[in-house]
Amino acid sequence: MSPQPPPEAERDSAARSAVIFGALALACALLLAGWWASRTWLAARALRDAPPQLADAQEPGAPIPGAGPGSVRVRVVDAASGAPLEGIEVELLSEEPVRRRFGSRSSDARGELRFEAVYAPIVIAHTRRDERFAACATLVQGERDAERTALLRLGSGARIRGRIVDDLGAPVEDASIALPDISPWPDPTRAAPLVARSASDGSYTIERVGNLPRAITPRESGGHFAAALSQVLVEASRAGSVARLPASVLPCDDARLADLVLARPPSFAGRVLDAQGRPQAGVLLSLDPRRARLSQLNLHVVDPAAVAEGLADLPGSPRFRLLECETLSDANGEFLLRATPSRPTLLLATPDGRLSDEPLGEWEAGVTSAGLQFVLADREVLRLRLSDVDGAPILGASLAQQAAGGERAARVMPLDGPRQAAWTSSKVELAAQLADGQTLRLLAAPLGDGSYAFALPAPLSAIERFDISAPGFKTRVREVHGRLRSGLAIADERLERMDTLALRVVIGSGFDEAPGSEPQELQLRLCGLEPQPVVSELNPQRAACCGYGMSLTTTLLARETRLDVPIPSDRPLWVYARTWRGRRAEELVLGPIAPGPEPHELEIPALPPGPSPFDAPLRSAGRRDPREGREVLAASLCAFDARDAKGLGDAQVWAVCDPLGAAALEARTWFADEAGCVLLDDLVEGTWSFVVAAEGHVATSLGPFELLAANAPMGEYDLGAVQLEPLD
Repeated sequence: MSPQPPPEAERDSAARSAVIFGALALACALLLAGWWASRTWLAARALRDAPPQLADAQEPGAPIPGAGPGSVRVRVVDAASGAPLEGIEVELLSEEPVRRRFGSRSSDARGELRFEAVYAPIVIAHTRRDERFAACATLVQGERDAERTALLRLGSGARIRGRIVDDLGAPVEDASIALPDISPWPDPTRAAPLVARSASDGSYTIERVGNLPRAITPRESGGHFAAALSQVLVEASRAGSVARLPASVLPCDDARLADLVLARPPSFAGRVLDAQGRPQAGVLLSLDPRRARLSQLNLHVVDPAAVAEGLADLPGSPRFRLLECETLSDANGEFLLRATPSRPTLLLATPDGRLSDEPLGEWEAGVTSAGLQFVLADREVLRLRLSDVDGAPILGASLAQQAAGGERAARVMPLDGPRQAAWTSSKVELAAQLADGQTLRLLAAPLGDGSYAFALPAPLSAIERFDISAPGFKTRVREVHGRLRSGLAIADERLERMDTLALRVVIGSGFDEAPGSEPQELQLRLCGLEPQPVVSELNPQRAACCGYGMSLTTTLLARETRLDVPIPSDRPLWVYARTWRGRRAEELVLGPIAPGPEPHELEIPALPPGPSPFDAPLRSAGRRDPREGREVLAASLCAFDARDAKGLGDAQVWAVCDPLGAAALEARTWFADEAGCVLLDDLVEGTWSFVVAAEGHVATSLGPFELLAANAPMGEYDLGAVQLEPLD
């Protein structure tokens, strides 16, 4: 029997219920869509309307013309105000899987800068400490084959206080306080900056310091964290005595360090005489390790702009200044030097370039060693003023060429072993042949007016001929046959520049500039004689360059590169080329070729790229997330206009100090809602300080706040209301 249809009343009730449920569902959908649209609009407005003077962690700004895959864009702002900072030098480097520097750039008027071809998965952008800000680092996140953005907020950092005393406990006045670079990314070319000097009571204060992240590790749940922090190393020195003390300070700390103890320096007193027993005035006596560059080959760099003012390391030069552990002998040849030796010998240097290392013997802290006598060995000095054929002074600077299409330099030097010394330093070389057949080789850097002084341990009258070799110039041979005499006035010598051989290096088809792969290197050896085959167990026959010539090494950054190689003569040369990439290498011989107006084309094979070192997995084993075991809290605050009490819907909040020292690394920003209120979430327990900023208003700092779970039963703090003053 078929079921009976429901009564009319039941049908009307069911219809009404369906209409009501449908209306409710539609209303819920509309409310949800409205909430989502409002949230999206507010977030977009916060990004779109963020004022240019505020730090915005998410807004990448206007598109950069020419930005391509692997580019990194960094924005540098003041942490206290959010204003963009111009002229800040930023370094970019990777930590894992390999450490590699990607160079440095300076921020423009908008506080922005950009790096290209950065293919490391984890990249760090950082600045070093300067006169306004502490050192800072930030993490560059995103896909490495796309354009990534990062924000660097520079803050004032921490403060360190301490005291310098001697080994008897007495305060040490005027001791030098420096901060050596023990950051995760030290730069060996930068000297430790002098940051303070101790007062009469031995006290000192250092501003703008702080630790930096030492290891960056990815979280399993996403994101990254600083697995370890570096330390700040305080170094005190006076009269050669040095003391160091490491300290760990977060950006907002005011730390008091233990006393730094400097040993009392000994004193050395005596006279400087020549070989005939006559007193020598104006002789430099140095225990400072920086003067070692006078006698070392590769550490002495001549400033071309200051060459006319003389070599700063020799007494008598206008640029000469006594260092801390040095003195000059007086008119009677007497001296008194109070300094702690850093080496067992004392360096003596005369104004004409004669050098001598004298042993010091035994010494005691705080005790004077008197009656010392140093006798300078007989040296006769030959002084030459060197210039090119046009009369321009020769500075002796080593020659390096800029390879076309990139930043890698080409290193050039002669194949002749003895002559390489001048090319690998900033000096010129004198090879003096004596009458007894002996050859003396000496190196010298330019003195004032571009002259060179060569102190020879033999009479000048014994010289039969001498050769002068300077980087980039042909060797000048001068026959003298014993006609030189001591006390010779400055002689002028003009050197002729080397001829150049132009080469256009073309890489064969299939050259692949794979991102992050090993680059293709090239070494050229230009030989005066035809390369001879050499037989070995690994390679039964290969060419070996012989005879005189030049060598050049560079990195190929493009399929075509022009190289201008200086050559010692205009005679034809053979070219022996070796190119390698990773574990692959190819060799070839070309020639003979002669210099000419048109470049000679040298085609070399394209080698396949090796695997990228950045494809290795990141290391995370043994690194503990510092957030583990810490309570996570939240805090809220609202920002209002100080004049009309309206909520600032475009307000932004960021942390400048946090318990883990990771605020600057993460560069996180919280944005206010339409009412001007902000929820600061994901805060670990500890001390926090914040900056609140809004368009057209003066930014303000809040804190420090001690956020503890015990004081926030609901897990949320109320930081109250903040009133921002409008800009006039």
